[in-house]
Amino acid sequence: KDLLILPGVFNQPLVRCTKYAGIKVSISHSDHLAAALAFSDELSMGVDIEETNPADCQSINAIKSQLTETEKQLTIDPLPRSELPTLLWTAKESLSKALLVGLGVPYNIFEVNEVQRQGVFFTCHFRHFYQYRAISFRLLHHMCSVVYPSQTQLHFDIKALTRYFHLQLLTVSRSFTSPVPTKRINSITTVGSN
Repeated sequence: KDLLILPGVFNQPLVRCTKYAGIKVSISHSDHLAAALAFSDELSMGVDIEETNPADCQSINAIKSQLTETEKQLTIDPLPRSELPTLLWTAKESLSKALLVGLGVPYNIFEVNEVQRQGVFFTCHFRHFYQYRAISFRLLHHMCSVVYPSQTQLHFDIKALTRYFHLQLLTVSRSFTSPVPTKRINSITTVGSN
């Protein structure tokens, strides 16, 4: 009763909470996983998560049909070619959420013109929105992207996040036989301006 998430005029999630005024959220889900990103209303951010299933040709072809010629030419080692379209889609979808336009504009305007590998992360740069960046990473059999302003430093522990999701998956799969203790991760991401 202290926290409400309501739909905005563009169906974006709006937070109503007197205890934590000035908070915005971005929400995404895919099959059995969901992602939520809470951040200061001084920022504009977005999150998207999608399953990476190389056997799902219909979904991959649907995503590929939305890619620009520049995006179709991108390659990133060691990312499998079948996962690249999903990475690009989640980056573009996250940007559309940060800008509060969703599917209301042609997706070619969100073109990714460069992807750089940085350890377990992939950083995406946008041709027309240079003031934003996306950080993308694998999570179980999914690709997750977070878009944030380029001048903002984003810190999070992907190993803790992955351990948390593996532990939750283990908990769900064993919940029919015996409970597995889980460790709560209170803070996975912190965001601050330079």
